[in-house]
Amino acid sequence: MDRRAPFADDPANPATPDILLAAPVSFLIALRYATRSGSFTSFVARVALAGLALSVAVLVLVMSIMNGFERELLGRLLGVAPHASLHFSESEQNWADVQARVRDHPLVASEGRVVRGAGMLSREHHLAGVTLVGISPERYARISDVPDFVADAGPDFSDLEAGRFRAFLGARLAEKLEAGAGDDALLLLSEALATPFAVVPRKKRIKVLGTVRTGTEIDGYWLWMHRDDAARLLRGASNAQAIDVKLHDVMQADRVAYELALETGALDDSWKRRFGPFYQAVISTRGVMFILLSLLIGVAAFNLVSTLVMVINSRRPDLAILHTFGASPRRTMHIAAWLGLIVGGVGTCLGLALGSLLSVLAPIFYAWLEASFGLGLMDRYFINYLPSDLEVGAYLQIAGLALSLSLLATIYPAMRARALKPADVLSNE
Repeated sequence: MDRRAPFADDPANPATPDILLAAPVSFLIALRYATRSGSFTSFVARVALAGLALSVAVLVLVMSIMNGFERELLGRLLGVAPHASLHFSESEQNWADVQARVRDHPLVASEGRVVRGAGMLSREHHLAGVTLVGISPERYARISDVPDFVADAGPDFSDLEAGRFRAFLGARLAEKLEAGAGDDALLLLSEALATPFAVVPRKKRIKVLGTVRTGTEIDGYWLWMHRDDAARLLRGASNAQAIDVKLHDVMQADRVAYELALETGALDDSWKRRFGPFYQAVISTRGVMFILLSLLIGVAAFNLVSTLVMVINSRRPDLAILHTFGASPRRTMHIAAWLGLIVGGVGTCLGLALGSLLSVLAPIFYAWLEASFGLGLMDRYFINYLPSDLEVGAYLQIAGLALSLSLLATIYPAMRARALKPADVLSNE
């Protein structure tokens, strides 16, 4: 009968290697150490777990918001703003030929003629700068999602008729002017009108049909009216005539705009030139924030090292007794490693759950804060609300980082557990 201790290694028995026998027992011992309450070391372990969970939650929240900004930038922003624009210095063009050449480009999804200019809109004692956009109502929906964001029930973009000088205003522009559907406003243009007596600014009284609320920066200064009316008001203005282009691949906007400009003799513009710095800022900030907030997880992992060392020191007699029963030094290393992974795994899971909850609640809380106090914290950005986007890839990346650092944190405590000398430990008990 084999009377060897049950934890003894048996190199002659390859069918039951020590690592296979060690893992379940080591895990159960580590689980007992991790869940036992009432001692100072258990309190420290819970503090380390809470620190790791909070670090992971903050990283999840920030990454969700940064991903939300990128999604909204490439989604909503590029849904309402043209991907590329061609501006023509002369109003007399063979538009059918020009538009046909634009449509022939393989990356062009659709195109449409617009008239664009700058001016001032006045109503009673209010004055605001505006960007006048003259559109063809029947074609504008092909190049922009703006018609889908009409805020007022009733009139829509199809009610813009040539010769009526009616317009839709961005929602924040309308609020600034205290204008609503049915109100009149005076449009002042930068192009002067020569009269026998003097040169006076060109102006026209327009009627507001409704407002457009896209949730983006253009709500603060864009005004839409029929293209023919805009062309009459902006006659003589340089580069007022334009063709807006919607692309299959928005990241190729600069190249496509340049190629079309060479083909048509126009001045080119693209969303990257207008909003590119903001887009690059979002991408760069996301990377920098991930690196900086990863340091929080690193600090939590450092706290985990000290916690594991304290647990190992407080459990030295237990580990020494296991050695006397035949447990190998590798088994005590497994106990320390399992303990670190249990604390790290639970902390990571709690952090992911808390971060997900905060990511859902953050936009709601910001909307309530904005509605209650009107702080306008994001009014100067293109997107004036707080977006959030929970991505599976970000979850896996954060979880992998937290678990990897937790595993690294177990190396030093495991080496200390391996170096225990049972005789020295038990002689002091």
